[in-house]
Amino acid sequence: MDRFQYLGLMLACVILTLPLEFVLGARVWRQPLRTVKAIAPMYVIFVGWDLWASHRGTWDF
Repeated sequence: MDRFQYLGLMLACVILTLPLEFVLGARVWRQPLRTVKAIAPMYVIFVGWDLWASHRGTWDF
């Protein structure tokens, strides 16, 4: 089960944002460029953090 934990987390993120699209009409999934602009800064930070922690031996993939 532990090996699918991250996949489950990502799936939960998608499922939890679906109401934003269909119920509230936020059009989150219909504006991909805006979504990329919002996610990109944190993506860079977290990928850097993952690489650093992997290099230190804190965790591995």
